Amino acid sequence: SYEWIQALFTANIGAEDLGHFGIKQWHIGMIVPIGFAMVFIRFVEILVRILRNEQTGLGLADEAAEAARLGEEEPK
Repeated sequence: SYEWIQALFTANIGAEDLGHFGIKQWHIGMIVPIGFAMVFIRFVEILVRILRNEQTGLGLADEAAEAARLGEEEPK
C-alpha cells in the first residue's frame, strides 16, 4: 500500500474526473489507509471503555429496537 501511494505521489497524476479541482490520484488512494486508521482508533476507544467498565459491548446501533422504543413512547 505504501509503495502504491508513493508511486501515485511521484507520478503526480490528476484524478480523471476531479483533476480540475486539483485532486490527484494519490489523494483518493489515501482514503483507504486513513479509513482503516479511523476504524482502529474507534475500536481502541471502545476497548478502553470496556476495560474501564463504562461499556459492555461494541455499542453497535440497533435501529429497529430504537424505532420500537420510540414508537412506544409516542402519546396516543
